[in-house]
Amino acid sequence: MKGEHSKLSAFCAISMKIAICDDEVYWNDSLRDSVMQWAEDKKVNVECFSFYEPQSLIDKLGLNECIDLILLDISFREEMMDGIQAAEAIRQSGSEIPIVFVTAGMSRAADGYIVKAMGFIGKPPDKERLGLYLGRVLKQKESEKSIKIDTGTELAVISVEDIAYLEVIDHTLIYHTIRGDIELRGSLRDALILLESDSFIQVHRSYAVSVEKIHSIRKRRPYSANLYIGFKIISIPVSRKYVSALSIAYAKAVIGQII
Repeated sequence: MKGEHSKLSAFCAISMKIAICDDEVYWNDSLRDSVMQWAEDKKVNVECFSFYEPQSLIDKLGLNECIDLILLDISFREEMMDGIQAAEAIRQSGSEIPIVFVTAGMSRAADGYIVKAMGFIGKPPDKERLGLYLGRVLKQKESEKSIKIDTGTELAVISVEDIAYLEVIDHTLIYHTIRGDIELRGSLRDALILLESDSFIQVHRSYAVSVEKIHSIRKRRPYSANLYIGFKIISIPVSRKYVSALSIAYAKAVIGQII
């Protein structure tokens, strides 16, 4: 699909809502500060909700509040339920919201598997590890984002998750997706700004790829990135100056999947 007067726009803007539950004001504020610093660095719109007892969190979720991630302390005062019990109540309500436990010790880490926890972070908050969990949630949110292409005669909506790579040929921007190719006038720079995602990275003057679709990287000449596109694996050339950044992005993506 190609049009001289194509228009490209994005909708389903990405924002995240994070619930922090810790009965100690110091740690609650510390977690909030760490989350907001990550959000500022990633240029993501994040809203934090602070709770100082598990029941208040559970009540809030019962109001069908759209929370994307829960940072939940394990140890609370004796008169309160603990974090594991709170997580069990959340799961029993049918909620699948990702939960990351916050703890000063790892003695109860195994209990997290019972409630399908995403993972654990210690106190003081490990900002790098916290960033990996936040990044995982962000990627899930990004998969819900779509871009809209208006050619003047046709309107196409593409899920960002479906895009394998972008290519520019003679000022024609091609979105290679698992459902087929879509063409319009444009540049890689404009497309990457629109996508606003760390999941896409430029690897060549004419190519940008989805890090999530990478099968493997060839780090010897000729440099290349092998991508999944549907049931096929295709090879995309990579310029020498982009190899290092691509390798780092891919490594972070792999770590984020297994952490």
